[in-house]
Amino acid sequence: MTYMTSQRVRACFVAWIVALCVVYYAWPASHVYSWGAIGFSSAAAVVAGAMRNRPARRLPWYLIALALAVFVSGDTVYYVKTALGIVPPFPDWSDVLYLLVYPLLAVGLVLFIRTRAGDRNRAALLDALVPTVSLGLLSWVYLIAPYTRDTDLSVLEKAVSVAYPLGDVLALAILMRLLATPGRKPVALQLLSVSILGVLVSDIIYGLARLDSDWAVGGPIDLGWVVFYAAAGLAALHPSMVTLTEDARHIATTMPTGGRRLASLTAASLIAPAVLLAEHLTGGVVDAPVIAAGSALMFLLVMARVGGLLTDRIALASEISRRDGEAYFRTLIQSASDVILIVGDDDRVRYASPSAAALLGHPDLTGSSLDEFIADTHRPALSDALTLARAGRTDTDGLDLTAITADRRPLQVECGIRDLRADHTVAGLVLTIRDVTDRRRLENDLAHQAFHDGLTGLANRVLFRNRLDHAYAVAALGGHDLGVLFVDLDDFKEVNDTLGHAIGDQLLIAVGQRITQAIGVHNTAARMGGDEFAALIASADGDAVADRIVAALAVPVELSDGLGGTHIVSGAASVGVATSQDAKSPTELLRHADLALYLAKGAGKGTWQRYRNDLHSAMVERLALRTALHEAVDAEQFVLQYQPIVDVRTQIVVGVESLVRWQHPDRGLLSPYHFIELAEENGAIVGIGEWVLRESLRQFAQWRSAGSTLRYISVNVSARQFRQPGFVDRVRAALDEFGARPEWLLLEITESLVLRDAEQVWADLETLRAVGVRIAIDDFGTGYSSLSYLRQMPVDVLKIDKSFIDDILASKQQRALVNAIVTLARNLNLTVVAEGIEHADQRAMLARMGCPYGQGYLFSRPVWPDDVPALTASIVAGVAG
Repeated sequence: MTYMTSQRVRACFVAWIVALCVVYYAWPASHVYSWGAIGFSSAAAVVAGAMRNRPARRLPWYLIALALAVFVSGDTVYYVKTALGIVPPFPDWSDVLYLLVYPLLAVGLVLFIRTRAGDRNRAALLDALVPTVSLGLLSWVYLIAPYTRDTDLSVLEKAVSVAYPLGDVLALAILMRLLATPGRKPVALQLLSVSILGVLVSDIIYGLARLDSDWAVGGPIDLGWVVFYAAAGLAALHPSMVTLTEDARHIATTMPTGGRRLASLTAASLIAPAVLLAEHLTGGVVDAPVIAAGSALMFLLVMARVGGLLTDRIALASEISRRDGEAYFRTLIQSASDVILIVGDDDRVRYASPSAAALLGHPDLTGSSLDEFIADTHRPALSDALTLARAGRTDTDGLDLTAITADRRPLQVECGIRDLRADHTVAGLVLTIRDVTDRRRLENDLAHQAFHDGLTGLANRVLFRNRLDHAYAVAALGGHDLGVLFVDLDDFKEVNDTLGHAIGDQLLIAVGQRITQAIGVHNTAARMGGDEFAALIASADGDAVADRIVAALAVPVELSDGLGGTHIVSGAASVGVATSQDAKSPTELLRHADLALYLAKGAGKGTWQRYRNDLHSAMVERLALRTALHEAVDAEQFVLQYQPIVDVRTQIVVGVESLVRWQHPDRGLLSPYHFIELAEENGAIVGIGEWVLRESLRQFAQWRSAGSTLRYISVNVSARQFRQPGFVDRVRAALDEFGARPEWLLLEITESLVLRDAEQVWADLETLRAVGVRIAIDDFGTGYSSLSYLRQMPVDVLKIDKSFIDDILASKQQRALVNAIVTLARNLNLTVVAEGIEHADQRAMLARMGCPYGQGYLFSRPVWPDDVPALTASIVAGVAG
């Protein structure tokens, strides 16, 4: 009944404080009265609690009540002056009252410490000093030092300003020492801690707000001081307050040193380096001497604490070795977290430490056989270890076993065995069993991460090579073959550049899943890095597997952008296949698969190639071409052909497109198919592109001077060439060099160039258009751009890719798509050129759609420069009607 009465008293007190808080925040005009009522009510509650619960010593509680009364008196003085329109000076009498709170609190808390733990608990003192010094350092750097460096403050103003954070650090230090006292922490102590932390938090926020001149009465900061008042009152009203003035030294004589305590000491010791780093990153280290001193002091405190632990451990070991007797041995193992069993010669448990019940769930294992809680798969291993231990072997530690709990849950445990049969106080084998389930799970996770790709979950390069080495050795011994497939995504870079890496990652995951399904569960799929994958198959039938992979990846993937939209993305890939038939080692097998992939890339996208012995010759030839490209630019081995661009309705030639050819000294005339990709790889495309631009303008200027009516010449520009610094200036220089007018030049670029690095690229495009040069998007529709981008792109012409025109007669969907592009372009004032027109019906269909221009074999194949004038202003032969 007394407890219920006490509970009601606390409930009424809380309700009273809440009501006063509502009044305080709802009616600012009542601040003087409502705030005073909160503070003095709390002080009265502390006095009432001390009188009601009758602790052994009431003085500490009276000091805390006096501290509350003094604190609220300071607030009252401040509020009264403010209400009267008087701006309180700084410092003021209210500051005297505020600062008086700290010694009153300190004395009260010290009395609690002396009563509960005496004054000789060195470990508790060190545990309290380490975080106190750390937080004191933070106070100095962020609260105290700014005041000391403030030249606008007088010496008295600085002293009072600094006294507040120093008082907070003092209160915190004593509170930490009180909390470090051995024994349970009663509710009253917890509430008292909350009270002091409340005032500390509000003081810190108040100090920072004052530094920024951003504080006003009645704000959320005041809630911390409300907690200070209310929690102190509740602590005194709680019956457990009597334990704060009782001697707790009989409860525990040594400080616990669990992981959380060591972690807190470690974290506290890292505050000094963190502050130093923060100051360095924010413009320079200002408080280096203070930080160094704080760091050194914390180092000494931590070393002293560790030294105390070592001393305690040494003393404990010495005491164990000095004492003998079963009573002391039982007392020691009662507190162990590991399960300690004493087993007789019949392998039955004679003693089990209390931790056995918590770990294994059996209330009493005495008399039980080890087989009753050890998994049957590990019983032979345990039996062998027991036999070895009884034979005098000492290497029986670290035995991994699976234990079965009372509710049939498996546990991974580590077991150590000691033969203490000769010790009459033990007279048996001592088994120490430790639960390592979480550790084993972590080890398995780390092992998985070390050998698997973090994005796709597939095997990584290391695991793939390990399995390949093993499979190759087994295949060599068994006389059978195995295959390796290298898979490389086509145009994956464009996906990343246009849609972003998040979509690219989703595509890689989907590709990994499709490859895994295609090769089957008995084979290994791996991600080697980037957009490269590999497959290890336990047979020589790599061709069929490659077919399945290419087919699976040819199906577009629908991916979400995370914003409610979706993108249809191509996951098409090239595949290289090699088998162990032609390889003398795993390394050579990998090299063969890589060569086959290289050949597949060169032969066209979305296909696969098998390694052949003549691949080396093809590689040598490819490398020779790649090397000769740079020499070809200097030797002027490139020539241009021109394909007419005609008016679809009248079939009159209006322009030409420059098409580069390589007049190779040995292989004759080579089309771009044979060398453009190589030129992109080695950078020769920049020199080739510049030559094409200048030669095209020279030739076109020559035609115009001869009376040609051609309107413009179209020149392809690679993304790499466009991004070269000074490209715009080189275009201007070429125009000036040959006296060409800017409107004669149409530059063709790709969609990916417009979408990647859009800000800089678009700025250059706008500059070119301002000069008068027109811009066209080549092969429009084959990239990853949206039609909605057309309104924003700084372009003038769209060239519809040949793949759209090929099916325009047979596919209703294709016709609708081309018609939509033509209509949208017309509405956006963009000119459309259809590429690859080969049939008169295609031309007629495009004319009906309103497509103005086209090019293709229907009108003319690429011709040499001397043949162009004959086509000018004429209707292309063979197309009339």
